[in-house]
Formats: sequence, C-alpha cells, structure tokens
Amino acid sequence: MKLSMWIFADRLKQYDPECHISFGKFSIETVRLFSDTEQSDASTLYVGRQKDFFPDGDDFIVCKNQEDMLFLATTDLKDVMNRVLIIMELFARWEGNMMERLSSGAMAQDLFQESLHIFSHPMFLLDQDQHLLAHSSNYKIGEVNEQWDAMLIHGSSKPDYLVQINEKYPQRFSYKGVFPSRHELYPDQLFEYNFFVRDNWVGIAAIIDQFNNISQGEIDCFSLFCKYLERWFQNYIQEHHSLLLESQLQAAVTAPGSEMADLRNRLTQKGWQTADTLIFIKIDAPFLPYNINQHLYHTLRIKFPDACIFTAELSVCMLCNISRDDPSLLKSK
Repeated sequence: MKLSMWIFADRLKQYDPECHISFGKFSIETVRLFSDTEQSDASTLYVGRQKDFFPDGDDFIVCKNQEDMLFLATTDLKDVMNRVLIIMELFARWEGNMMERLSSGAMAQDLFQESLHIFSHPMFLLDQDQHLLAHSSNYKIGEVNEQWDAMLIHGSSKPDYLVQINEKYPQRFSYKGVFPSRHELYPDQLFEYNFFVRDNWVGIAAIIDQFNNISQGEIDCFSLFCKYLERWFQNYIQEHHSLLLESQLQAAVTAPGSEMADLRNRLTQKGWQTADTLIFIKIDAPFLPYNINQHLYHTLRIKFPDACIFTAELSVCMLCNISRDDPSLLKSK
C-alpha cells in the first residue's frame, strides 16, 4: 500500500504539523531516518531534524517525501519515528485484513466493518439500483441526516429524492475517482466514487462531510478504501455473473442465439411465469451524450421497479411483463 503525505499529516496531529504539501500523491511505501549520505528515494518518507535538511535549521522534526514536508512542533525524534512506524503498521495491517476479506468472499459490509477504525466520518455504498449495500454501522438512525435515516430504514433514499437528484445531477454517474458533490438536495457535503465493471456503472460510494471538517487525509483514505471496493465489485460480479439479470439481457440482445436457459430461470426467480407475455422496448438516443442515457436509465429503474432495464450501446432497453404493467399505462408513463 502506498500512502500520501496528507494521511501522515492527519495521523501526526499531536505535533501540530505545518504542512507544505504540493505533490500529495500516493507514493510513500517505507520510512527511514534522514541521512545526507544516502540517495533520496521517491517512495520513502524521511524523518529528521530541520538542521539535517537545512543549513540554518534547528532541532525541530521534519518529515519529508520528495518536495512535500511536514514541520512538527517537537524535538523528540525517537517519539516521532515510533509514531510514524505505528502509522505504517496500522495501514499495512488494514491492507492485509482487507485482502484476506476479499479472498475469502466477504460481503461489502464486511469491508466496512474492517475499516471503522480508519474513518471518522460516515460512509455508504449503493448498487446500480441505488439501494444500500453497506454502511458505517457505528452511525445509527438520528446521528447523521434524514437521508441516512431513510437508507437505514428502507434500504434506499425515498423515490422522489432519487428522481430529483438523478434528473438534476445525471453527470455524477460518469465521474472517475473521488469527486466532491455538494447540492441543495442533500443536507451535507459528500465525496463520492463511482464503480464501473466493463465500462458499465455498477454502484457508487460516498463519505459524508457531516460537520464540514473532513480532512484531505481522510479523503485520501476514502480513495484507498474505494480501491478495495472496486476489487469487491469485480469479484462479486464475476462470481455472480449468471445471477445478474442485466448482463444476461445484454448478452441476449447483443449476441442473438446465445444460451437462454439461464435467462429464463432468472426471470422465473423474479416471479415471472413462463406463460406471461413480455414486451421489449428499445429507446434510441444516438445523438445525446452518454450521461443523458444514464439519467434515463436510472429514472426508468425507479418508475418501473418490476421491469428489467439495461443500456446497450446508444440505447436504453426495457423488458416488461404486461401481466404486471398494463401496456396503456406503460405508454403513458
């Protein structure tokens, strides 16, 4: 695992660090006492006294990685070095535990439980239906905000809220990496992260800046955490590919003649009967941006909870069961 200087700034708060961080990337893998006789290494955090780094320096401690520096309000080199080693061990142990969880087929909630000691802000994970997959279990109902309560009670935000946010901010499902999300529909600042499998959007995670005090160090930890969630999505979807109705429908449309038995079984598990009459609706939008189709896709999933909806190239497709959705009502909706 590679850590950022911002993570160390957070974990060394007891020394009132003065941060001079312009690089701030995930580059730190090892720690050493600084020596001017050794060649500098980009992946190493060097700990030393100011006078080791600067001709006119004093005995106060500095942590340095490449051009980034933390100036600490202490002269106790041994204490700082021990603390830095404890930080390295903490994250190495976290990485080991997370990888063990992933290799043993853990659920997403298990990854959240394994990470409670890393974060001081609530987090949640939604699937492609925007239903709650996992959350920070140390935050209960009434401790965050009304949307958090709705997710914990109902497993999802209220439909009206989802329709509004998907209509107003459809682009949020296309961003890569951690991105800030602040809007009038949600009571707190969010930092979010999208997940894609084979370029298909499969879910989103968020950390809530509940009191407008989240640090860059915790945002960096959230980014590391989402990398584990990415692996979880890859493992989960590969292991449960035959259960993913959307993938099966996409295969049936893009590769006619493919094996249909699994698809029929999956529709039966959904509660549809073999004698039911189905309607296939294909909505083409070849000249619209990708995120408009994504917006349409998410809106349709909310308005037609019993239909099977998926994207295929420049289209949004629906498989509807007219024994459950009257054709005239389908058309009007």
